[in-house]
Amino acid sequence: LHFALISNFSLLDDEKINFLIAHGVSFCTSLDGPKDLHDKNRVYLGGNSHESVLSGLRKVVARKAAGEKVDTPNAICTITRHSLQRAPEIVDQLVSLGLERIQFGPLDPIGFAKRSWDTIGYTSAEFVKFYADALDYIIELNKKGVKAYEKMALIFMVRILEGGHWRFPNADGVARLAYNHDGSIYTCEEGRLLANEGDEFFKIGHASSSSFTSLLDHPTVRASLLASSSSAQPMCFQCAYNPFCSVLPVYNQGTQGSVFGRMPDNGWCEKMMGLFDVVFTKLQDPEARKILESWLEYKSR
Repeated sequence: LHFALISNFSLLDDEKINFLIAHGVSFCTSLDGPKDLHDKNRVYLGGNSHESVLSGLRKVVARKAAGEKVDTPNAICTITRHSLQRAPEIVDQLVSLGLERIQFGPLDPIGFAKRSWDTIGYTSAEFVKFYADALDYIIELNKKGVKAYEKMALIFMVRILEGGHWRFPNADGVARLAYNHDGSIYTCEEGRLLANEGDEFFKIGHASSSSFTSLLDHPTVRASLLASSSSAQPMCFQCAYNPFCSVLPVYNQGTQGSVFGRMPDNGWCEKMMGLFDVVFTKLQDPEARKILESWLEYKSR
């Protein structure tokens, strides 16, 4: 069982850090790139959203460097329309802080992002182009001796080269849960975001009254597990990437009104096929493949 604090670090002080480290909690935040880009994406009362994140990251990194038992903090980079042409700058910002894991968070048209999609959204093809540029840059940094890896590529490498895939990769409600500030429990963070928009399909209990057994036995968890089987999707069943890919029920529910979705016009499907195209193309380049294979050492992190 692992706990991670996901926060903007705006209120993170030494007292809170001491408590979280003592209880084995890891730290995760959002850092969307250089100051102008991050602050544009994340408006913060009084400004200095970017500096607040950097300050928190540096505090935790310093604790780890001092030998304290704490994981290197993770920073997820949410990609908006404003990010698409700035892949190298974004990667440089993360690497400059001593972070080895580069993790991009593509937007999906659910939750708050759905309301602002005309301003910050983009097509699946546009994200795939950004991802290809970013992966190229990270590989080039590796050639220069910089230690950094890209999280999605690592997941793909485990599935492709080691068979680390059970055909039911989406275990929302089983392998992960999301707790809201009011105690409501959801199968995943995206399900919680959907609830904020009025769709409580993925709410499966409450911290005050639900046992873990009751959560596992919830009809929504069962439906999500069934819907996450790519072999049960006619289009997915015929796809070359079926052994490595996954279906995302919460995306289907949020964009198409059904956990099973419709793959022919499914944005998640289009995006995943594009990302697999990028990674499989890289695997045909001996030098790039050697670097990608070296990232497997990070798989347990």
